Amino acid sequence: MKLELFDFIDQTVTLFKANTRIYQYAVIHLEQLFTDIFATAGDNFVSLHSRVKSPVSLKEKLIRNRFYLMYQNPREAIEHLSDLIGITVGCRFISNEKQMYDLLHVFFEPSQDDF
Repeated sequence: MKLELFDFIDQTVTLFKANTRIYQYAVIHLEQLFTDIFATAGDNFVSLHSRVKSPVSLKEKLIRNRFYLMYQNPREAIEHLSDLIGITVGCRFISNEKQMYDLLHVFFEPSQDDF
C-alpha cells in the first residue's frame, strides 16, 4: 500500500505541476472578474489576494484527506480539490462584508435564461 500511496502522490503532483500555468492563467482572470464585480463597492473594497496551492501543500492534503483511497487516479483527485485556487477579498469594515456578499450573490445567481 505504501508504494501505491507514494506513486499516487507523485503522479498527482506531476499532473499538478504540468497544469500550473493553466491555474495561474485562471487566477489572473478570476482576479479581474472579482475586481470588476466589486468596482461598484467604491472605497469599501480594499484588497484582493489570490494563490494557487503549492505542491507541498497538495502532498499534505492528499495524505491528510486520504485522497489516494477516495479517487481512482490523479486527475480525479485534482478535480475534487476545493481549494486549488484561493481568492480572499478584503473590505474596509466588517459591516461591508454583507455588501460584498450581496454583490457576489447577484453576480452568481442563475437567471431564468439559465434554465
